[in-house]
Parts: sequence; C-alpha cells; structure tokens
Amino acid sequence: MLGLHIIRGDNVAIVGLIDDELDNRLNLANIKAEPEEADLNVGTTLFTKADSCKECWSSESMALLTSRMILEDLLPSTSILVIDSNEFVTDLVEYFRLILEIVRQETHGKTKHITLLALTDLLGTEPLLAISAKWSFLGGYLHHAVLPIAKYAYYAGLIDFDSMATLLGLFDELKWFLRTNGQGWSKSLSVNLENFEIQRIPLQPPIPKDECNNLIFIEDENADEKQTHCDLAIAMPFFDSITKPSAIAFPMKSCPLYNVEANSSSYLVMRFFVTAYKCLQQKNAKSESVQRFQNDFCGWIEEQIMPRLEDEKFYAAFGGVLRVRNTLKRLGKHSFKQKTKKKR
Repeated sequence: MLGLHIIRGDNVAIVGLIDDELDNRLNLANIKAEPEEADLNVGTTLFTKADSCKECWSSESMALLTSRMILEDLLPSTSILVIDSNEFVTDLVEYFRLILEIVRQETHGKTKHITLLALTDLLGTEPLLAISAKWSFLGGYLHHAVLPIAKYAYYAGLIDFDSMATLLGLFDELKWFLRTNGQGWSKSLSVNLENFEIQRIPLQPPIPKDECNNLIFIEDENADEKQTHCDLAIAMPFFDSITKPSAIAFPMKSCPLYNVEANSSSYLVMRFFVTAYKCLQQKNAKSESVQRFQNDFCGWIEEQIMPRLEDEKFYAAFGGVLRVRNTLKRLGKHSFKQKTKKKR
C-alpha cells in the first residue's frame, strides 16, 4: 500500500492509503519529479499576480499556499504521464477520486475547508464552496497536462471517445462549479509525438462488400473494357473554416456533413480514409489513381489538420488521424516528402 502523507499540524493533515494495484498501474512510486524537473506548475485561480507583492498574509492564506504546494506533490509528473490506453484514463480518474475521498474522510473543520480549497485549485468535484474547492487543483492539472496529452492519445488512436468525454466532462464541470474560464492556470504543455506508439492501419483487400456504395467519386467512363485497371478519383473532405472548423464535409451520398466535435463523428477521418482506400482496391484502380489519392490525402492532413491538433478545442472527427498520417508515410515516403517540402 502506498500512503498519502501530508504534514500534520495546525493547518493540514492528510493520511490515506492507495491500493497497490492502482499504484503499479499509474507508476506512483515515481510520482514526484526531481527538483530540477519541476514541470507541474499548473497555475492557480485562487491567487493573482498582484498577490505576489503582498507584505502581509493572513494565517488562512498561508495555510492555503502551504496546502496547495504540498498537494502538487501528489500529481504524477508529466515525465510518467503516458496516456496510452482507456484503462490508464480510468485509473487516473480513480486516483483523483481517491485523493478526494481521503481528504473528505481524514480532515475536519477549518483544516478540511482549507485543504479542500487548495485541492480545488488542483483537483475537484461537488458544488459547495468547501467541496467545489477541490476542483481547481484538478482543473489546473487537467488544463496544463492531462487534456493536451489525452487529446494527442486520441488523435493517435490510443484511446476512444468515451475516455476523452470523461476527462472533458470533468473539466467542464469543474469550470462551471468554480465559475471560471481557467484564467490563471498554466497554458497547455507542448506534446511530443515521439512519446506515442502510433500504429499503422492494416489495409488488407476488402471483404465481399461494396466499399464504394456510399462514396462519390469520378470514374473514367471512356476506359477500354479490356483494361484491367480503372482510372478513379476521390475528392478530399473540406472544412467550413480552415482556422476554426466546426463542420466537415465528405464526398459521400448519405450524411455528407458532420460536426467535428460530435460523438457521431469520432474517428471519422480515419474511417473515411479506410473506406476510400478499400474502394480503390475494390475497383482495381490504376497505381496512378492510388498514388494521387495518397498524395492528396497526405497534403490535406498536413495543411489542414496538423495545425489544428494544438488547438484547445477537441476534434472528435480527428480520432486516429495520426495513424492515417503514419500509414501514408509508410505507403509512399517519396510523395510525403514532396508534400511537406512544398509547404515550406
């Protein structure tokens, strides 16, 4: 069992136990980074920059600052925060809730109020001042580290929409309880794609099924019937806005327009790519047609999707898009390099 021990004194006292299995799954033994790796400055909504100029602090404010500082040591360092599965998200949320439960059970009176207020600036859940105080702790951590990493994990095809919805729902709930837009929390950290194991998409020949049935494409009607390969072109999807997309249109006969944030749009770009590619296989398209589709789709991802992945907005439609990108790089490295060079 791993104990949570925070100073016992007039201000704060937290003692609790964490299950060994959860400890192992989240690698909590390495939860605290080395001093020189202080990467968890998640910011605060409890204090402002003007407070740093104060010469006199109340005992409650000092207790709040101390509690806030100590509680930060309970957060996994970003160096071990590797969100690579739905199970990890479940474990992380369970860990947050366990901390809350320990605070709720092991502290009392004014100590409980101050501790929960500090925990709010890092962690949080229910709507009363003393209890909603828990929210900001998790809020800062979610905003700075968890959500940026989780979004890229989703874009890499490692977690599903439900896991993202759980984290985003928690974040929206805490902002609502705190009546805050998050001003004061640290900005989102930069995510290194090399930290993710991005798998290729298996593109086996299509099963006996009409993959082209719902697609809109152009086929050469003047082709010689003796030809074994056809000339076929599939148009690229397009957004209603390149910089702030809210909808995406696909060359499909039914439901061509989708909300990029909706659950029904999850992994939509990847699903379209797989369908279109299998349609080309099914139609026995010429190698030139396949190469053209690869080039166009690769360029579309690089120019219109990759710049959006750093947005704070979450795009459900982009689930697995990094898998598509990685697959295209493997299918046609030469064409990929050409596209990226043109962009410079």
